[in-house]
Amino acid sequence: TQNTSSAASCSTASIARSTTSRNNNNNNNNNEHKSTSPLLSNLKKACTNLFAPFTDSTGSPTTILPGLFLIICIGTVLGVSLPKESSLPTPWYRTFSSIIGYVYFTAWSISFYPQIFMNYRRKRTVGLSVDFSAMNVLGFACYAVYNASLFWSPYIQNLYRQNHAAGESIPVRSNDVAFALHAFVLSSITLGQIWY
Repeated sequence: TQNTSSAASCSTASIARSTTSRNNNNNNNNNEHKSTSPLLSNLKKACTNLFAPFTDSTGSPTTILPGLFLIICIGTVLGVSLPKESSLPTPWYRTFSSIIGYVYFTAWSISFYPQIFMNYRRKRTVGLSVDFSAMNVLGFACYAVYNASLFWSPYIQNLYRQNHAAGESIPVRSNDVAFALHAFVLSSITLGQIWY
């Protein structure tokens, strides 16, 4: 019986040392994690706050209104800073037209992200129409080809000019091309989430 109690106390001591060692390793790992965690935590918090208006699924005015304001600000900055359509009559009209174009570009482009984020968070796409998503991909693919061709191809531009009034400018702007390509990529991601 003395051997049994001696073996039991050795076994208990061994388990205690093993548990202490594991706890020390966990504490070391936690301390290492804590030393890098504030930077990652602050970065995550900043991203969450920045994207809150676009990822909030509650429909709360406290996130929707700042989101709309942010979209208008981004569109205004892009509209003021990027090249304007020279065929428009006045500088003010060129700037206003450019701002309106980039606000629509920003709003419509950002509108794809909440669904993608929600699908990713939920890890499912229940309730999302496969037909709607597939038609979006097809529609935006055609829209991207149309806009890119009319914007970049001299041959297509000449054909357009032959069929329209002399001096009429090409109706496609850089924001139209950017939106069409962006929409095609994001609608493809959404469709991929359904199939995945």
